[in-house]
Amino acid sequence: MQSHLQESRTHLIQRRRTVGRMMTQLARARSFAARGLRLAGSDLLLAFITLNVLVSGVLDWSRGQPTQIPLPRPFDRWHLLSGVVLVIYLIVHIWHRRNHLRKSTIR
Repeated sequence: MQSHLQESRTHLIQRRRTVGRMMTQLARARSFAARGLRLAGSDLLLAFITLNVLVSGVLDWSRGQPTQIPLPRPFDRWHLLSGVVLVIYLIVHIWHRRNHLRKSTIR
């Protein structure tokens, strides 16, 4: 009877450890997936803003004058506003990634 209780206790301890490890792996997988989604969203937003700057610049160049949008001066020009948004986005992105950028190496 004593040996059976010892085996049961050992089994429960091992089961707790196994479940704990599984929960840790699940949490890591979720954070990895969330990180991947955030990175994909950031890349998509950066691509959209960059394309917006490119398109507005080409349209302004082809027309010979800035494309006006209904906003107060000086943000009433589409290309200027797009460029400012791109610069602000890049500054914020680099600021958030500064520690990672310092530690990274080119391979």
